[in-house]
This record gives sequence, structure tokens and C-alpha cells, in this order.
Amino acid sequence: EHPKRDYIFCLSTAFGDAYLFQAPCQVELENWVNSIHSACAAAFARHRGKTGTLHLLQEEIFRIDRAIESDSKLKHMAELQLSVVSDAENKQQILGQIQQWEENLERLHCEQFRLRCYMASLQSGELPNPKGLLMHVNRSTKGTLSRLGVFTVSSFHAYICARSPSLLNNLLAGRGATKRRAPMLSRSNSVSSRRSLQLQQNHEPDKIYKVNLPDSQVA
Repeated sequence: EHPKRDYIFCLSTAFGDAYLFQAPCQVELENWVNSIHSACAAAFARHRGKTGTLHLLQEEIFRIDRAIESDSKLKHMAELQLSVVSDAENKQQILGQIQQWEENLERLHCEQFRLRCYMASLQSGELPNPKGLLMHVNRSTKGTLSRLGVFTVSSFHAYICARSPSLLNNLLAGRGATKRRAPMLSRSNSVSSRRSLQLQQNHEPDKIYKVNLPDSQVA
């Protein structure tokens, strides 16, 4: 995760943020990673009202497998259709659909990798190979991350979350989070606020502002 420091691991969030942490040794690094994965797995099950975390992870991984297979077939059909379509407008529409399926496949592969990491930590097994995920990154995404100089699993996950605000909205709605939501004002509060502002403006004396402009001009 870092070119010059040892025992570094990265934590990426659903908000599209990524944080680097340094452990004192390899054992501590592995303990931290396993602890974080186990806690996230428990939260994943709790937010779905389930108690059998391992069984739930297995079900979700299988469901994602089927979704990947379905979207891959649809993407392949669109690519075949693109090869025989001559109309420019239809081609553009098909290209948009292909891009959407590519992004959706990236999201599904990333989600599946995340759940496999959770399951490996719960079973005290070996974490999945990150190369297996990065091979599913499409050309456009790979170009963007390569220009940033951070072509890793964590940067890939953060990029997917950052470009998909609907994922974050669903997450906030599902968890009842309010910290990142804009404050909501009731009608009565907004009316009273406007009245208070008007009263303050009425009691303020007129002020004259002097602004210096270029060429020694004054307004």
C-alpha cells in the first residue's frame, strides 16, 4: 500500500475516503486487518437483521455470482449488437449501456471481494488475492487510477464509492445516519428565521463600503 514504508494497510470507506495506517510489525498488521474485517462482517449482518454472519456472507457471495453472470451476458449481447449497428445515435446509446454494465460489473466484483475478505477473516483463512479483483477493472477506470498513481484494491473501492452517490444514499438511508445529511428546517422554523433576519436588517444602519479598483478608481 505504500512504496517507502513497511507494515502499511489501507482502510477505504463507503464515502469514497481512504486512510493509511502503519502497524509496528507484520503480526500487528494482520491482527488489525482481521479485527476490522470481523467487525465489518458483524455490522453487515446486523444491518440486515441476521445473526448467522458466515451463512449470510456465503449467500451474498452466491447472489453476486449470479448477478455477475447475468450482467456479463447482457454486456456481451450489447457488444455483439454494437458490431452490426450502423446508426450513430443507436451506437451511442449502446455504448452508454455497455459502460453502465461495465461499471456495474466493477461494483459487483468489488463487493464480492469485500465479502470474501470478511469470510476469510472469520474462518482464519488466507485473504483473497487482490490481483483477482484488479483484473476486472475496465480500461477507463484503470487509466484514471493509473494517472493518480494509486492502482490498488483500496483506491479502486474508494473510486467506485465516490462515483456512485446512490450507493452512499442507500447506505445512509439504511443505517439512519444523519451526520452527513443537510439539516432540515420545518416551515415554522424557516418562517421565524426569515422574520428574525428581516428585523435584524431593518435595525442595522446603512453602511458605506469603499472598494479599491484598478487604475486608482474608487467605488
